[in-house]
Amino acid sequence: MVKKNFPLFIIIMFTITFPNYSFSHTDNPRHKAMMTLGKTMKQISTINKSGGSFEPDDLNKLNEIFEISKSFNVLFANDDSGEEESRASPMIWTNKSKFKNFSNDFEASIAKLINAVNSKSNEKVSNAIAQVGANCGKCHRVFRLPKKN
Repeated sequence: MVKKNFPLFIIIMFTITFPNYSFSHTDNPRHKAMMTLGKTMKQISTINKSGGSFEPDDLNKLNEIFEISKSFNVLFANDDSGEEESRASPMIWTNKSKFKNFSNDFEASIAKLINAVNSKSNEKVSNAIAQVGANCGKCHRVFRLPKKN
């Protein structure tokens, strides 16, 4: 039993001892922001589908992703499309006006989602979630490269 768990123990100890060293790009602010967006939207959608009520912490998370949506120009300021771990298309920087329009649409849809959550109407929340998802997909289809194997 000890021999089977030893490699796992080493990995855990290395991670605890050296938290600033990453095996991936998870320390990248843009990656963190995108992960936060996805995680929060999944949580909001799950609550809405279950018919549950939204708590103040849920609204705080939505406000956090609203702030992220307003910072896309900073998060995507530098062209890193050539880096190994990046899935950003170079078109983000060659067609900046289209990217900016998509970003503005996304920001507006998050604002509508916040208003819908505040209205306590599941139908409005469902429609707003669909709009956010449509805006995510619209941008990702154009500006996100496929996963690298």
